[in-house]
Amino acid sequence: MSAPWNSRPGRAEPSLPPRFYRKDLETRKVGLNATRRKSTGLSSKNPRLAQVTKSFQKQGVMKLLGGRISRLSNGLVEITADNRPSFSQQDGFVHAGIMATLADNAGYATLSTLPPGSRVLAVEFKLNFMRPAVGDMLRGRGRVRRLGRTLSLCEVEVEARQDGKWITCAWGSETVYCIKEKETEGITSVERRREKLRV
Repeated sequence: MSAPWNSRPGRAEPSLPPRFYRKDLETRKVGLNATRRKSTGLSSKNPRLAQVTKSFQKQGVMKLLGGRISRLSNGLVEITADNRPSFSQQDGFVHAGIMATLADNAGYATLSTLPPGSRVLAVEFKLNFMRPAVGDMLRGRGRVRRLGRTLSLCEVEVEARQDGKWITCAWGSETVYCIKEKETEGITSVERRREKLRV
């Protein structure tokens, strides 16, 4: 077996300027961050995914819970939040209302499939609690199972991270009303007329 190049007689280790290493390291970091953003879909130039992020940022309740979109793709959304004592019920488990809120917002999966300028509203919501939620982080996931012209059916799931493992604590379904761009314009005009009447 031949000796490695740096152990052979008369072979000196090539010298490279320090800035080369810095540039190479920075390039790797940028590439890694870009890969992460691409995998989560949060920096996607897809207008359908961008409208989900924009709508999500308007939610006061998600700011209250510290919720954030951790994964986003066509027909799929995941929302995570750090667990804290204020989320607990009388026995120390995560309150059902917190879990239901995460599951409900996972219905944003429908919005990721609609044309830009659309909106979504929950019509029906059913959630089965399978086990008490205990852990340091919570995650709500929504998947579109059937997309119709006006209604969408989503499968929703809530998980808790316990000792580094994600455990399913609740599972259910949500029916979402799809308000497409033209309908949204009509609703906005109605809201404007109502505001004028109030004044």
